[in-house]
Amino acid sequence: MDTNEELELRFKEVVERLQEADKLEDTLWEIEADLLDIFGAERFTIFQKDENDKEIVSWYRTSSDSVDEIRLYTSPSSLAGYVAMTRQALMVDDAYDSEYLESVHPDLRFDDAYDRSSGYMSEAMIMVPIIHKDKLYGVFQVINNIDGGAFPDETYFRTVEFAKVVSENFRYELKSSRGAFDQLVEAGVISVETFEEAEEIANDEGTPLASVLKNKFSVNAADLGNALSDFYQVPYHPFDPSFELDPSLIENLNVGFLASNSWVPIMNDGEHAVVLMADPANEELIMEIQNIVKAVYYDFHVAFREDIDQYLGLSSKEEERLKAFGQLDDIMEGETTSVASDELADEDDGDILDSKEESKIIQLVNKIIVRATMDGCSDIHIEPHKGKRPGEVRFRIDGVCRKVFDIPAQLMGAVLSRIKILSNLDIAEKRKPQDGKMGLRFQGSTLELRVATLPVVNGESAVLRILAQGEPLPFDKLMLSKKNESTLIDLLKNPHGIMLVVGPTGSGKTTTLHAVLGTLNDEERKILTAEDPVEITQAGLQQVQMQPRKGLTFAIALRAFLRCDPDIILIGEMRDAETAEAGVEASLTGHLVFSTLHTNSAPETVIRLLDIGLDPMNFADALVGVLAQRLMRTLCGNCKQPVKPDEEYLEKLIHFYGEEFIDELGYDFDTHEIMEARGCDKCSETGYRGRVGIHELMEATPALKKLVAKASPVAELKTQAVEDGMRTLMQDGVWKVFEGVSDLSQLRRVQAH
Repeated sequence: MDTNEELELRFKEVVERLQEADKLEDTLWEIEADLLDIFGAERFTIFQKDENDKEIVSWYRTSSDSVDEIRLYTSPSSLAGYVAMTRQALMVDDAYDSEYLESVHPDLRFDDAYDRSSGYMSEAMIMVPIIHKDKLYGVFQVINNIDGGAFPDETYFRTVEFAKVVSENFRYELKSSRGAFDQLVEAGVISVETFEEAEEIANDEGTPLASVLKNKFSVNAADLGNALSDFYQVPYHPFDPSFELDPSLIENLNVGFLASNSWVPIMNDGEHAVVLMADPANEELIMEIQNIVKAVYYDFHVAFREDIDQYLGLSSKEEERLKAFGQLDDIMEGETTSVASDELADEDDGDILDSKEESKIIQLVNKIIVRATMDGCSDIHIEPHKGKRPGEVRFRIDGVCRKVFDIPAQLMGAVLSRIKILSNLDIAEKRKPQDGKMGLRFQGSTLELRVATLPVVNGESAVLRILAQGEPLPFDKLMLSKKNESTLIDLLKNPHGIMLVVGPTGSGKTTTLHAVLGTLNDEERKILTAEDPVEITQAGLQQVQMQPRKGLTFAIALRAFLRCDPDIILIGEMRDAETAEAGVEASLTGHLVFSTLHTNSAPETVIRLLDIGLDPMNFADALVGVLAQRLMRTLCGNCKQPVKPDEEYLEKLIHFYGEEFIDELGYDFDTHEIMEARGCDKCSETGYRGRVGIHELMEATPALKKLVAKASPVAELKTQAVEDGMRTLMQDGVWKVFEGVSDLSQLRRVQAH
């Protein structure tokens, strides 16, 4: 058996062979036996990141099993998937030691599907991420020490070194997706380093990659064009300065629309049309072009974006002006889907886009709404600035506003007018706030937006809230603590009474209520809801949209419900004494009533309702419980990483939870790890993606009901609720930080101690 020094020497020789090799896969086949001998392993596998960034798939495997490929999610559901997710190496002595895996990460599991299908038994494993310039290309995995037991440390260091060599020399070969210009790299026209540098510049500057390669790296335009032609399987069409575009081809088309979507018709005799496109693979755009350019046969050719601009007669200054116009290229590059107002909805079952009629302003407003919808935005803020400074559009995503782009100052008034027209508001009225609603159709689905305009010192601003249309969230996805979940389930067994979900606007109250109703929704119960607006629909529920202007209010709907033999009633909000009294009355007459309120905590809710005039005795008798909640940003599941909290951070968490209660969590704080935000493409480098609820469930116990009946102060109600087992919003948030869902900075954003 070779000594460690001899193995090290052999490993260096293998590394040298790798560095001199042209193709990794061929070389691996030649050195496979040497590598297994050097690593002292039975097998090794190289995983490649899949195109969807959610999985890794086996790219090279030293086995002859019939399993075609191993495909693993980038998540703790597998060891290699966990390494891909965290980008940290992992050495495991026994893959089936679940206790050890849980100590690494609470959700870490060994995916034994391959073992079960192949009959192989995995034991010791080393997994190392293949990373270059902070970009993940795959995972290198070594399996089973041939001598049995754990791998020695020397093997671990060699696997790390091997992964480094692979990432530095063969990262291009491991790329999961191929672009139009990859063949230029494979043919040696440009180097991998040049190509990667060009990609970085293109991404940073928002410039087409072809332009960067041609203008900054002097790559021949014909080579680039031929590469595009091979990639898209259509002819390449370079700019011909001697060719004069027939003005009639584009006289009824918006040049800004053509430039922002990079296409132009260069020939059309009514039967045969030739169209140049920067992206001939964009099927949606092709369908739109065929609706606009009328012909029997179409030929689509690929062309550089700047060549298309030249055919359109755009100078560089004109091109920059068009880009400044709402930054349309940046807003929706390659996106041509339209939105249509409900006024047009009866004309056609499909999406509507008449580019001959649409102005630049209509295009801009459409694109703002489309971009917001695709980004998961809840509110669109359109805000003017002083003088000639551009106005700006900000999106609220996961509860945080972020600037998306500017609107030239001279266009702000027209944008606001377009929004008012869609919302049936008075476009001449600019001195008073106005509220309205617009219904739009996007990709075959209906969008509803609530619109509020506000006169400000610099003009007029608008906020468009995108109302979610969808299915109810499953109850088990609310991420309630085990105690809150079991208590809430018990409370829902009450045949009558009143259950409240409270919190500020946008805290997810409606989502929670519909998740709760989903557990009660069966054929044995009649459930009626009064909502403003109806955002989530459920089969089996009879849902009523409030229309205050027509006299249909919550109070009136509730009294009508009582004549319709319901078992369960949902009232969207207890806005006034009349609605609250009717809700209590309904609960006392044998109905289970749900509603919401805008209060800061569960105990404060009781006082708020008593202050608006409810009878303390009746309310105490009716009350089942109060669930208060907030929404806290969650760490991005793609890039968050486990860390051991420092002493100061840990002390803060313990302090916020309460030293007298902390032991109930059952953590060993000497070893317990939390998760830390890092940042990646998935979360726009913020480290956060999505939101989760933090909850405070106050059960109406007999002791608490006595205090409510006496209209006791908030402090007494809270003390009793805590004695009864309630944990505050802050405590629930701290638990979620310990569980790796979020961090303290996000908790402090939504909840004061």
